[in-house]
Amino acid sequence: MTNATDFLRDKEMQLDETSSQDSPLRRSIGQGIKELYQGQQLCDITLVADGRRFPCHRILLASVSLYFQRMLTSTFKESREGEIVLMDLSATCLQSLLDYVYTGELLLLWEEAEELFTAASRLQITSALDIITRFLRERISMENCLELYVLSYSHNHRPLLHSTSSYIAFHFEHLSELPAFLYLDVGILITIIASEILVVDSELTVYKAVRRWVTYNLAERLPKFAALMDYVRLPLLTPEELAELSLILVLPAGGRGSMSLEGTATTVIPALSFSGSQAKTPGPSAQQAYLILIMGHLGLAAYHLRCLENISSASFIGDLPQQ
Repeated sequence: MTNATDFLRDKEMQLDETSSQDSPLRRSIGQGIKELYQGQQLCDITLVADGRRFPCHRILLASVSLYFQRMLTSTFKESREGEIVLMDLSATCLQSLLDYVYTGELLLLWEEAEELFTAASRLQITSALDIITRFLRERISMENCLELYVLSYSHNHRPLLHSTSSYIAFHFEHLSELPAFLYLDVGILITIIASEILVVDSELTVYKAVRRWVTYNLAERLPKFAALMDYVRLPLLTPEELAELSLILVLPAGGRGSMSLEGTATTVIPALSFSGSQAKTPGPSAQQAYLILIMGHLGLAAYHLRCLENISSASFIGDLPQQ
């Protein structure tokens, strides 16, 4: 009976030891792997980046990276030939990630963090990606928020995307005035202005941001203006804010200026206008987008019209019940 009790007690001690986060066994395995890596012993796969070769161990790469696991357990030629060339990945970045895989230590500097994030995401080294994400989230600022949003959006990384989205939502007006805002991709811009958590004093702020983005590169972006205006909630503007748009309230020559409804006041507003050195007059063949604002006894209705010569193409944006 005593022997059986002692045996069970010994087994419990062994279980406690192996389950401990810092058990002698874990330390021994970790140290052994580190020494094998440093001495390049028993390596059975080679990673290549920027022409540099990194001898590694298949079993370890496959255990920490889903990317390598799928590649090394498949019939891909890289698995058979024992060499994997990693394009568009710097040797310095790969060295840092391998140091982490073999030692558990990851040195993070802001200048390298985004590149490491991209590499860890691509190679699906989840534990490293979590560390880098935490590093970036703790350092979100006005200066880097848009850049980090683009980074997280391009990798569909929800934790970082959530943090940057929230930051942008609360600081949209200021961020929309930064140079980085003007370089956003139209798809990314739409996700920002379409957000239901956007915090602005007025929808006029959103309109001005869109207009600023479009006019920065008018030739290429004007065709995208219509799609962007679908996400600007014009019915939320007050009459005073509509007046503040300060757009030219006239129709181009040949345009239909007689659009009116009985009991309503109809104003056709060119969606883009310019002043000073930027002033431009559309030629006969120029395509111009318009906003049709109809104020009547039911409130304000806003329509988007791509061309005055095709009234039927007007798309209803929304309405605001009369106060």
